[in-house]
Amino acid sequence: MNGRQRHLVTDTLGMLMVVLVTTAALQDREGGRLVLDRARVATPSIVLVWANGGYAGMLVAFAT
Repeated sequence: MNGRQRHLVTDTLGMLMVVLVTTAALQDREGGRLVLDRARVATPSIVLVWANGGYAGMLVAFAT
């Protein structure tokens, strides 16, 4: 889709847990923060997150 980004949270089997669609103008780090907020609400027991390099920077500190 042009002009949109999809941020996904899956479990280790690849099953979707959270999906967030944002505008393409939003930085990956900001989209990552929003999707992790939703993941924490949906599944507060999450203790480990693997992420793409585009989600680096301040998002790592936010996730801990």
